[in-house]
Amino acid sequence: MKPLFFVVPGKPSAKKRPRFSRHSVYNSQKSVEDRFRWELKKQLPKGFAMLPRDTALSVECGFFLPIPKSVSKKQRSLMSDEKFWHTKKPDLDNHLKYVLDCMAAVVFCDDCSVVRISTVKKYSDAPRTEIVVRKV
Repeated sequence: MKPLFFVVPGKPSAKKRPRFSRHSVYNSQKSVEDRFRWELKKQLPKGFAMLPRDTALSVECGFFLPIPKSVSKKQRSLMSDEKFWHTKKPDLDNHLKYVLDCMAAVVFCDDCSVVRISTVKKYSDAPRTEIVVRKV
């Protein structure tokens, strides 16, 4: 299997907790997740069949978040070169949970088949999420 490359433009999203009311559970991210899945489906190669559950996979994710408007010019130049780490919220693991949940039932059957993960979170002028899926 050739590696699958995905680039989803826009500010990376993080997994949010569901909201509970007396009568139901509300998922405020439903439409954002659908847009993310649509971007993934659009970039899949023609004739792609979803990877079976027993396939061991490696996932590499790069989360490139927008540069805050309140930073100095010096910091902005460092951040725009993607040499500056994003150490603020949202957490890296929440970004990763969001991506893996969105990729389930699109790229692979279940995220339990992911056995190796590599992630990075940086600032960038072009906010995006980059994903590489490889067979181990």
